[in-house]
Amino acid sequence: MNDRAHSLHAEAVDDFITEVVQSHRAGPCRMVRTSGVDAPDEWARYAWRYESATGEELLSGVDTVRLTPSGKIDAIVVFAGPLV
Repeated sequence: MNDRAHSLHAEAVDDFITEVVQSHRAGPCRMVRTSGVDAPDEWARYAWRYESATGEELLSGVDTVRLTPSGKIDAIVVFAGPLV
């Protein structure tokens, strides 16, 4: 786990993801949430798509996030690529 993304508010994680996608070898890319957020209790999940500046899908997946009682993100589990 990247320590910079541990126990942070959602805005800090968004900044971290933006930094990662802007440094992709394909050039500046963007992460697009493709579902609503399902958030029962301390867990949340949502689907996403990673796409190039032209809108081409480079990767898609689902993130599962565990939240602390204060609303900070404690852990992120990323499922990238198709489920076969």
